[in-house]
Amino acid sequence: MQYSSVVSMQDLRTQLANVADRVEQGDRLLVVRNSRPAFMLVPLEGAPQLSDQSQKTWDALEESLDAEPVLSERDVMEIVREVRKRRSCA
Repeated sequence: MQYSSVVSMQDLRTQLANVADRVEQGDRLLVVRNSRPAFMLVPLEGAPQLSDQSQKTWDALEESLDAEPVLSERDVMEIVREVRKRRSCA
């Protein structure tokens, strides 16, 4: 697979937004770790298409992230306190 440039892991960590912009604009980037090829970043249209089932799963995940949380912050804090209490008794 062809790539347009090479990006180090360090650059990827420090310049993620810029790297993402480049890939969105069509660049195919080879990411290297310790001077060795690790993986490629390619625009989504260059990636394999999702199967129908995978697309449905993805859509459901996006919907669940948009939904109101099932537990309130208070509920979560009560659960955390209960877990800590049980750990201290064990």
